[in-house]
Amino acid sequence: MDISEIIGDALRYPLSDWKKILILGFIILVDSIFYLMFPSISDTMNNVTILIFLIWFIILFFIFGY
Repeated sequence: MDISEIIGDALRYPLSDWKKILILGFIILVDSIFYLMFPSISDTMNNVTILIFLIWFIILFFIFGY
């Protein structure tokens, strides 16, 4: 097994189970609705913090092979 095959498998695995992706999407949707309902909580987070969180979340998504 060469490194390109390992990386390809690592990128393919998290996207192989659509049921888990839909569950993750539902969790993100519920979280977004929560922040829309309570904007005073989301005001404490600035755009840079949200951007860093999203980038880190995508990296961890592939590291842990959701």
